[in-house]
Amino acid sequence: MAKRDWKTYEKELLERKRKVVEFILSRPTVDEVIKELDKLNKKKRGRKFQIPKSVLLLFHFLKQIFRMDDRTLALMMSAFMNTLLPRPSPFDHSTIVKRRGELDLHIPSGITPEKLNGKRLYFDGMCLRVGRGGYYRSKRYKTDVKYLRIGLFTDENDKVVDFSIGDEHDSEKSMIREKLPLMEKSKADAVVIDGAGAFKDLIYGLAKNSIKPVIRVNDKSVESMMRKPPPHLRARRKKDFELAWEKQVRGQADYDRWKKDSGYTMRWVHSEGVISAFKRMFGEETFGRTQKSLHDEVCAKFMMFDGCLPQLWG
Repeated sequence: MAKRDWKTYEKELLERKRKVVEFILSRPTVDEVIKELDKLNKKKRGRKFQIPKSVLLLFHFLKQIFRMDDRTLALMMSAFMNTLLPRPSPFDHSTIVKRRGELDLHIPSGITPEKLNGKRLYFDGMCLRVGRGGYYRSKRYKTDVKYLRIGLFTDENDKVVDFSIGDEHDSEKSMIREKLPLMEKSKADAVVIDGAGAFKDLIYGLAKNSIKPVIRVNDKSVESMMRKPPPHLRARRKKDFELAWEKQVRGQADYDRWKKDSGYTMRWVHSEGVISAFKRMFGEETFGRTQKSLHDEVCAKFMMFDGCLPQLWG
């Protein structure tokens, strides 16, 4: 079984931390910010004071890194802006929250032939609590604990290539189906998923595009299939998607051997391991209240996790 090269992995973690530190310490020149402020607030009469998008984006990432509340963030932004402005101006937290909602954080999908050609794609799901307090608050104030369900796609280099965001009512199967057209065109070597991906249209869609489906099916399906006669002894000719499903199920009659030959156990390194590292870095909760703020928060955390931080200043 392949083992992780821990020295290389530690170097990758140090490189990731270095990128985050450089992002925090990156500063614009005073002339650049003042020029942008003058352009945004030219002939300002009665309109709200405009803050550059680069400044809002920087403080949005600072909020996610240090888990700051909006009032503390407002004080920091006021101190930052008032060192640049000729006249001090207050920046209340409610105004900052509204302006942060104008940010457009979008991470393009990495399930492409350019990134996955000949590589393996891994999928797993995780849940994050919505809001602070968790189980104690639920028990104390008789409230429900709500969750975000995130479907995470990673490659064999432990990089996040795509993800889907839903709530606790969304199934992992629907998240996989959402990305199925991209997976079929990805030219990946194999797709590794646990029992959440054991449905016929996924296995057939991957198999017809020469992608190996390393997907675990349940024991009852295997037992039922092994009691049936082989396809050539049956009266009715099976359809293509049914034959692909039978091949997948019969291949797992000897589960231990299939697990060893297919490399299914490496899912624990390349998907479960990424989820564990993500939760260790950012915790198991989210602090946004609206659908837009929750989406931006998760996107920002994944950008920091993989070191894909935006360029703020020219």
